Amino acid sequence: MDPLLKDMDEFEQRGSGWTLHSIVNLAINANKHNPMRGNSYIELPDIIKKREACINVRNEDQECFRWAILSALHPLTFRGHPDRVRSYLPYKDTLHFHGLTFPVMPKDVKKFEKQNNMSVYVFMLMLQKGEYTVLPCYVGSEEKERQVNLLLIQDYYEDQDPDFAARQQLPDTPPKHHYVWIKHFSRLLRPQVTKRQNRVYFCFRCLHYFHFESRLKAHKVDCNQIHTAGRTRLPKGILRKGASGTTSCNSKITSTRKRSHSSSTPTLSASSSR
Repeated sequence: MDPLLKDMDEFEQRGSGWTLHSIVNLAINANKHNPMRGNSYIELPDIIKKREACINVRNEDQECFRWAILSALHPLTFRGHPDRVRSYLPYKDTLHFHGLTFPVMPKDVKKFEKQNNMSVYVFMLMLQKGEYTVLPCYVGSEEKERQVNLLLIQDYYEDQDPDFAARQQLPDTPPKHHYVWIKHFSRLLRPQVTKRQNRVYFCFRCLHYFHFESRLKAHKVDCNQIHTAGRTRLPKGILRKGASGTTSCNSKITSTRKRSHSSSTPTLSASSSR
């Protein structure tokens, strides 16, 4: 009420001749806060699934983060059923989750990294004009010897293009989320940066890519010094109805693109954690 009364006072002081007599009706809209966190099994979008870049464990509990990490640390062949929880049960208690609750939110990944002496980078998908783009969601302070890349997917996506979004029929409930292991990073991201079928080498921190591994190694020396620990704030509206990463992803992405004969990528501008 105070802001409204202040605006009325300022309006009257400008000599409008109008005064507030009474407030007949006041409506307040509130959205339930729904932090983004991974939980039970969700299918990958068809176009992402066809790239055969991710291992998606079919868990029925809320611990998809655990199973995704274990699938990366203990990789199996296709015949070993990498999508089944029971394949990783012998390793269930080999990781530390002190102070963490399931489902795990991206903002809590840093705690997990410290307890397990490893780096975990979290990426997510944005839908625009019917096409998916991979974006960083959490980028840690450094890339350690044990390093895992995860993709945080949703059970539905709202298209960021207004014309495409107008043709969608979406649920009224906030989307659910699920972690999967990115086994082949190049397969996942290559279609959004080049039409060439040759393997490209990505920097996990800034998503810059190279056609030669030697150039990537030279780039990492500088990149690790430039990018400090940060969490990514998603573009406005990327998630619907209160699920927009308010507690999970909060450092800004810039989508500028540099092109040269050797590499090209959207760049990430990460601010320090608050």
